Amino acid sequence: MNTLDENYMSRLFEDFSSERNKLILELKNDKEMTKERILTQKLACIDSLIKNILKYRNINIKEKMKGDL
Repeated sequence: MNTLDENYMSRLFEDFSSERNKLILELKNDKEMTKERILTQKLACIDSLIKNILKYRNINIKEKMKGDL
């Protein structure tokens, strides 16, 4: 059984999107810009993860579609 099913991938996407939103809010609220560098590094990493989660999910969807034809 594949543990990386669609439900798990959707949950991962939602969790990382939620974390991304928290980081953006934290960056906006950092008036003195003391954490800007670390927050932008975290955001870049999260964005990359989200993008790759979506790519992986789309590959699985395409594979299922080809199998159904």
